[in-house]
Amino acid sequence: MANVADVLGAEPRLSRRRFFGLALPLAGAMLAACSGASAPSTGGERIATSGALVAWPAKNQWPDLFWRAAPEVQEAYRFAVAHPDVLQYIPCCCGCVNQGHRSNADCYVQEVRADGSVVLDPMSFGRDICIGITRDVMRFQAEGRSLRAIRASIDEQWSRYGPGTNTPLPPD
Repeated sequence: MANVADVLGAEPRLSRRRFFGLALPLAGAMLAACSGASAPSTGGERIATSGALVAWPAKNQWPDLFWRAAPEVQEAYRFAVAHPDVLQYIPCCCGCVNQGHRSNADCYVQEVRADGSVVLDPMSFGRDICIGITRDVMRFQAEGRSLRAIRASIDEQWSRYGPGTNTPLPPD
């Protein structure tokens, strides 16, 4: 089957007016999709945000970026929000130490507010190392391992990927 250039005998051309008529609406849609802002759904689970990724976990209200993420990413964020007492003792080796992170918990949560809302850190929406560490913690905890044993396994398995955060060891 011949392509358009073969039939016309030259490369097809797109006028400047037609190009911008197609490109500008597409660019606007892409910017809106990447902004993290969204209208609430009828179920009330998607929330509108203005820059910050704010969630109300007790109400199962999460920003649109959360709902667009893979199920394992959503699960890791839910775990991190619900278990800061565990992840505060787990280092992350994704390089986030250079951004001031102290533990794997910091890859998910920037702030817990008095009103019950949580400002999420967007880092783990795009980092397989953060998610992998958290998923291992979840699995090890489900197996009944102690926090010290979990930490030792994480240190052994993940330290080869990069510098770890300066994370304190869990108490005995």
